[in-house]
Amino acid sequence: MGEQKNSAADAAFRRAIDLQADFPEAFINLDIVQTENKLWAQAEKSFQRALELRPDSPGANNNLGLGLEKMNLGKEAEDAFRRALELRYDSPEVYNNLGLFLLAKNCFLEAEANLR
Repeated sequence: MGEQKNSAADAAFRRAIDLQADFPEAFINLDIVQTENKLWAQAEKSFQRALELRPDSPGANNNLGLGLEKMNLGKEAEDAFRRALELRYDSPEVYNNLGLFLLAKNCFLEAEANLR
């Protein structure tokens, strides 16, 4: 059932992009589906496109960080998380994601500061 939902969602977001190629939310949501399906390279392309359309989106930067982290692109992931915080300094979700990322890198003090 999950695959059917993801397949339907994937098709719906692709259709939205076909109808309006400059619709960043469609790329963001397509990326989420691709990330859930572990299609990391495709997901990164979707978020990069979303960021081309809306570079000031903290959500897109945060989700890009998550995808890049899954692809073992640590420096790029950290940069994306930090960019998301520059855009929205009060986002608990981004602080959490950055904190967990730093924790995995054994940067305990900085991780703790972000997870508080």
